[in-house]
Amino acid sequence: LGVTGGRRLQTALGGPRYRVVVGDESRPYVADGRNAFAKFVREVDPGIRPGDEVLVEHEDGGLLAVGRARLSGSGMGSFGTGVAVAVREGVGGEAAGRT
Repeated sequence: LGVTGGRRLQTALGGPRYRVVVGDESRPYVADGRNAFAKFVREVDPGIRPGDEVLVEHEDGGLLAVGRARLSGSGMGSFGTGVAVAVREGVGGEAAGRT
């Protein structure tokens, strides 16, 4: 799954399916393709299983990246450390708040 496919899935799938939501502190890093960490997860689909392809979104609903879940949805919401999503591709500087 790449960013183009992620955008299509984001439109086709109703939230919160296959979504991991992070806040401002993670936005620039995840958009640049770095991993999303559990301690920064704000909301998550509880049905996510480790290994699932997921969308990483900002809390405003914008797509930041696509990747593979390393933790379950419930684990992402409760763990204070560790990689939640191994990001495959970020959307780049535009989503990171840079022009």
